[in-house]
Amino acid sequence: RDVVRWAGVPQRERRLKHSNTRKALREPPRVFQRPRRPLPTPRTSPADNVSLDLPSGFEFFKIEALIRPWRLNYVVEALDREGIRALTVSNVQGLGVQQGDTERYKGQECAELATVDKTKIEVVVIASQAQDVVRIITDSAATGEIGDGKIFVMPIVDIIRVRTGEQGPAAERMVGGRQDLLDK
Repeated sequence: RDVVRWAGVPQRERRLKHSNTRKALREPPRVFQRPRRPLPTPRTSPADNVSLDLPSGFEFFKIEALIRPWRLNYVVEALDREGIRALTVSNVQGLGVQQGDTERYKGQECAELATVDKTKIEVVVIASQAQDVVRIITDSAATGEIGDGKIFVMPIVDIIRVRTGEQGPAAERMVGGRQDLLDK
């Protein structure tokens, strides 16, 4: 019935029939302003707390990182952007602090597991690049939750390229790698 009664009557006149709206039409509309939130503080990176104390006398260091499997692409892309292109990736299982907790994988929580799937990344770099690689891996693998992983840094005595027999820095250097990016 209301539809028929109000057909053709402008919206403003419909509102005037009610006493509440008459008063509201005479007063200027109130403007609701939300309280301003403080600007978000920049997220501190876990890598800000990392400072490697590398032993002297070693030219090369091997960096092993155990990370969540679904963070692998983020880490590889971040390393590639910085010119670290030679690495080895393995799927591994293990126990740690996370033991017995639920694991998140591809956005879903899985049931309790006896062992947890992780991905191991191995990178061998010259000593001057070790700090940067650890920072890159830490920044790109961190989610802020238990089970993000661990990074191990080990000295390497020497590197030998099997194809050519090159040793030392010549064997470690990769065409198009980080050193080439830094030399430009």
